[in-house]
Amino acid sequence: MLNIGADMSKPRKKWPPNVGVNNGRLRYRIKVPPDLESTYGKRLYVEYLDLDESATYDQAFEAAKPAKARYEALIKSLRNSSPDAFTENELEALASDLLKRAKLERGELALHNIGPAFIKQYELEGVEESLGRKLNSDDLRLIFFPELTQPVDRANDLQQALGITKGGMFDGLIKPKPTIQELARFRAAEAAMTVRSRQPKTLSWWWNDYLEFRGLTDPSDRHTKRLQGYWNRFLLRVGDHVVTPDSQQLIDDALEDLVQERLREVTVSTVKRQLSEVLAALSRMAKKQRPRWPTFVLPEMPAYEAEERDPFTVDDQIRLVKHCLAEKVGWVSAVHLLELQGGMMCEEVSTLKPEDLFLDNNYPHIVVRKGKTVARPRIVPIVLGLGVIKKLLPEAIQGLQVADPSTTPRNHLVKLFDGKYTNHHLRHTIRVNATAHSVSHLHLETICGWSGNSINKHTLKYGSAGLADSSAVIKATFEASLQIHQHLMHLDTTEVDRANVVQLKR
Repeated sequence: MLNIGADMSKPRKKWPPNVGVNNGRLRYRIKVPPDLESTYGKRLYVEYLDLDESATYDQAFEAAKPAKARYEALIKSLRNSSPDAFTENELEALASDLLKRAKLERGELALHNIGPAFIKQYELEGVEESLGRKLNSDDLRLIFFPELTQPVDRANDLQQALGITKGGMFDGLIKPKPTIQELARFRAAEAAMTVRSRQPKTLSWWWNDYLEFRGLTDPSDRHTKRLQGYWNRFLLRVGDHVVTPDSQQLIDDALEDLVQERLREVTVSTVKRQLSEVLAALSRMAKKQRPRWPTFVLPEMPAYEAEERDPFTVDDQIRLVKHCLAEKVGWVSAVHLLELQGGMMCEEVSTLKPEDLFLDNNYPHIVVRKGKTVARPRIVPIVLGLGVIKKLLPEAIQGLQVADPSTTPRNHLVKLFDGKYTNHHLRHTIRVNATAHSVSHLHLETICGWSGNSINKHTLKYGSAGLADSSAVIKATFEASLQIHQHLMHLDTTEVDRANVVQLKR
């Protein structure tokens, strides 16, 4: 019987465009445009990647990116030799291509690497003998990059061709501009002879270094994703490139353009907030440059007054709490009760875990471990709607797992109060309630996390260690919350009073 399966060939593996396998190794191979074949001297551009055929598609795709950049820069240089037509990245790609073809690594020609093994590997024994001395940087540059010439030689040739003699009226005015090919050779020689630790870095490298410095290493984290979006918007303006002294002007221009564009769409405060981390990353990069660059600052912006956001009136608070206690909008009721009692953001509610909920304790509370800022982690006592929160919070957490968690709760408030309030108004109502009832700012900050008090970290430890019931801090914070919301406590008649919860005197 014919075994069809045995005769069938192995399925052909799919690779990225222009990537294939040759003798078990991956290579990037692409045709040179016909009109450039004679100039380039070959019909195909071929570069082997540092991968074998066991690599995945994604690995091959990433490895082929530099090869593709080198090819595109090379083809462009064959059509245009003016440096003005090339970006810094393209110049780097051309220099990298020259290193590849010279079979040199970055830093390989650094003087500390030049020893007997190097001399033997490149058969340079006779050169040292003829020179009667050790090889120096200039020798290595000419040996490995013989096309490099002194600019003065070309200047003399041009002067002679134009009949300009030394001391003439045009003397000193002829300064031939080097071609992109010459600049690439100089750059390649410089890279080969520079110590590895001082290799140039791109803007994206510095941004990722900043995120790591800030501890924002989880790309799936909402806060990190938001910051990455702000950075990507800036990078779209300036273009990712190897950082050089010229980058200072490029960055300043890009910031000015971006600010003007964003001011047509959002408020001044929003622009400042969205660019704060971008500026922090750029300024950190500036401090690392040698010599040190000036710190980057936001371009000048028009004066503005913060938008007035009135808190909920007492009557509207009562209306909302009644609405939530009746569970008229499902899980959104639990979200609004947390916004009112703890100034919580919808995003913070979405990050809550079962171990953060201490709703059966003598002093029911929630531990907020992950906030918008470092100061936000805190304890939120639950004095209103405990039954509703217990019942609906798991569903609320699930319902908030969307791109913009605030959308559904915000839409409900807009509809309920005819556009008068949003989540922000509700979250900041607790501040007015605390002031009206003479509650200590320290207690308010402990609940809402609006200030960098060290007490926030301590209260988190109480919750995580299961010591909330015995903690004087938790008890005091709970009592403060009772005082803050005393004008609403009569609305919640579903909970049985706890013997050890202090009741406020009316």
